[in-house]
Amino acid sequence: MTRRSFAGASAAALMQSDKKIRLAVVGGGFGTQFYWHEHPVCQVTAVTDLHSERRRALRDTYQCDSVYESMEDMLAKRKDLDAVAIFSGAPDHVRHAAECMRRGLHVISAVPACMTLEDAALLKETKEKTG
Repeated sequence: MTRRSFAGASAAALMQSDKKIRLAVVGGGFGTQFYWHEHPVCQVTAVTDLHSERRRALRDTYQCDSVYESMEDMLAKRKDLDAVAIFSGAPDHVRHAAECMRRGLHVISAVPACMTLEDAALLKETKEKTG
């Protein structure tokens, strides 16, 4: 089975399921540019940014009232998440992605996740430890 056929089969199975992926969005600048909330099996259940105006933008974009002042606060309070979309500043991606993976969450990032080979090694190691 190829990665593409596995992904297609997984997506098809999920589409037939009643389960929704509970997604948090971290970062209200670039993070407001995606349409997660319009996908039939995705529900944005939490949003966070360090800046209040960007938190408001996330809340308004995703019609999500579960708004947090930091990713760390959100992760401490929310135990029902499946995945986190990370759109914080590039220097924070490795730390944020690794923290989410250590908590058993899936992670997506639309930009390069790391800036150095050391950061890439850390992400690889974290992924291998957490699955």
